[in-house]
Amino acid sequence: MKHKLKALVLLCPFFLFPKLLTAEEVGESPAPAFFHMLVFEGGGTEELTYAPWGNTEDENATLYTIRAGSFRMSKKFCYYGKSPIRFYKEGKEQAFEHSFAHNGSNDFEQIILIRKSSNGKLQSYGLAFQENRVPLGTFLFQSFATEATFFKVGNKKFSLQKGMNQFFTSDKNTQNLSVKGYLMRNGKYQAALTKNISKPSSKRGIIAVRVFGDMIRSTSLITGPVQKSFVLGYNAPKTIDPKPDSSENLADPVTLGSN
Repeated sequence: MKHKLKALVLLCPFFLFPKLLTAEEVGESPAPAFFHMLVFEGGGTEELTYAPWGNTEDENATLYTIRAGSFRMSKKFCYYGKSPIRFYKEGKEQAFEHSFAHNGSNDFEQIILIRKSSNGKLQSYGLAFQENRVPLGTFLFQSFATEATFFKVGNKKFSLQKGMNQFFTSDKNTQNLSVKGYLMRNGKYQAALTKNISKPSSKRGIIAVRVFGDMIRSTSLITGPVQKSFVLGYNAPKTIDPKPDSSENLADPVTLGSN
């Protein structure tokens, strides 16, 4: 009798606490990962296709094309699949894959920086960009320079050592944010960058900083609020079923995204 009671006690937790089903098991969509893209090194423009659900091998997989340039970020897009996210060129030739660590939160967001080598090979680097890290009115100055850079942003002064970063939060009443950059040359501060950010309180972004000779080159990875309905791939189906009646009216599974 004691053995029977012991066995019942051991089994009780499984009856009292049934297995919790995952989102996929109950038919819900997993939390998407959000991305932007920019050609950071190598210049030019890349048109890259991806499947929001990571199912490129499926015959009728939903596909979108991201147009990534070197002067501004691509349209915001989302991905429901597992890491890595794979990007393809024409003919489903894989261009590169981007690995990321998604903890399942609803606000995961990255900027994918593309490095293009002289032979055309593409590599990627991800910058964290979720809104709780870089909220509206906030700008992260990130150094990619090999020397120290110095800044006056509004009334605030700060320096950036190699590879370091600094947050700046704009005053809500500021209509035009002045950004001035300096380099140390012959023991003196030399002006090397001048730029302005209009209506900064309604924007957020990362200012990527590099040095070329006696100039600071900044790449502004800036955006405003984006409704999810305007995010490429949001709520996209896994596959698109072609219309069986007329081959002339088949839905094109590839939708071009614009900058």
